[in-house]
Amino acid sequence: MCRILILMVTMVFGYVAGQHNHTVVAPRYTFDLDTPPEHRWDNIVKNYDKKLLQHFIGKTLKFCTSIVAQDLNGQIWHGRNLDYGFVDMLRNVTFISDVTKGGKVLYTGTSFIGFSGCLTGMKPNGFSITVDSRSSSGSKTDWWKNILEAYNALFLGGASFASFLPREVLEQETNFHDAIERLSTRQIVAPVYYIVGGVNPGEGAVVTRDRVKAKDVWYLDPDNGRWFLVETNYDHWLPPRKNDNRRDPANRLMNDVGQDKVDGNAIYDVLSTPPVYRSGTVYTSIMSAANPATYETWTRYVFSPTLQPWPANDDDISI
Repeated sequence: MCRILILMVTMVFGYVAGQHNHTVVAPRYTFDLDTPPEHRWDNIVKNYDKKLLQHFIGKTLKFCTSIVAQDLNGQIWHGRNLDYGFVDMLRNVTFISDVTKGGKVLYTGTSFIGFSGCLTGMKPNGFSITVDSRSSSGSKTDWWKNILEAYNALFLGGASFASFLPREVLEQETNFHDAIERLSTRQIVAPVYYIVGGVNPGEGAVVTRDRVKAKDVWYLDPDNGRWFLVETNYDHWLPPRKNDNRRDPANRLMNDVGQDKVDGNAIYDVLSTPPVYRSGTVYTSIMSAANPATYETWTRYVFSPTLQPWPANDDDISI
């Protein structure tokens, strides 16, 4: 399993009371880039308990799921579950940030208090990005090769952290195609999947990343029946692990919804159905860059699915 290196300079503990089946809308704040860096967090941190934990976390985003889909009107919808370790802690420090500069919203993202990267974000009227970890297909004995590749990428190749690149793209690019180009070519420290949605018909893709460049870019193709893409943590041309098959249930659920009925609510329901929805799900986000007001994130406090679990079979993960 590839690892995404996450730096939490400051982790602030807070408490949010669960309601509505233990699913709570994440709090929303403005993060102003025109404010001096040492004060950018002030309006956010004050809303949490002042118990600080400085922590350096190298942790795998083990079981994330992202879906990008096009409805019959050509609107692109994008949703994701972020699954993680330290679940109880992270649920209490999840928030939505409207990142502004010059009084304008550059992008909206979902993050954790003190986390500098971006794993879920949307450029209004431009594009949206989610990040899923990419499972390693190599031998466990190749760990030394991974360390060497990461060292070469970071210290010799000027690579970006995998979670920092989306932030750069959201700040600097304006459209789907330029976002895909940059996400495909900029060197990164660890292999991941970048799932991207745009504002025009056909603008949806999964960028499968190696450290140097994209290994594959998989696009929506509605004219030929591919009106949605599901990415978990495995290359789309390979079968998922038998003990972690979220892809097939998600595909079946999306086909049951149908292109004529797909929207943010439908994708939310798919992401709320086990085994797509897991006990390790920290939050669920739904967005459509063509309609920025759709951006929303819900923290999932207790594993209490809103829908009945998908019927299990031998290939589905037990939860």
